[in-house]
Amino acid sequence: MSSSSTGIAYLLGFFAIGLLSYRVFQNWQRGKTTVFKLFFYLGAIFAFFMLICAIAGLFFATNAQILRLVVIATAFSQSFIFAITAYLVSYIKFPKISPWYASITFLIFGLAAVILTIAIPFQ
Repeated sequence: MSSSSTGIAYLLGFFAIGLLSYRVFQNWQRGKTTVFKLFFYLGAIFAFFMLICAIAGLFFATNAQILRLVVIATAFSQSFIFAITAYLVSYIKFPKISPWYASITFLIFGLAAVILTIAIPFQ
């Protein structure tokens, strides 16, 4: 079983983002604002992304089948990360326009990328 240094870096990033999202969660519980809620969701999904990559890099660095599943899972989680980021930016910068338009647009593009990731063969 071989591991990569990337897996260690993702594991350290998971702990850092996990602690950050926990602090944002505490602020969200105190303030009950939409911005803190969105930052918490963003941090939690990003920490989940980092955990998936850390497990794959540490334990399955040479298994091509599991790495393919990891690429698909991370593309799926990244589509939600980008959708939440689009919602957050739209919510803050353009308060008169519904942020759902930007969020749904990015989510559709992200899910299309996931479908293409599944459909295109790996080499």
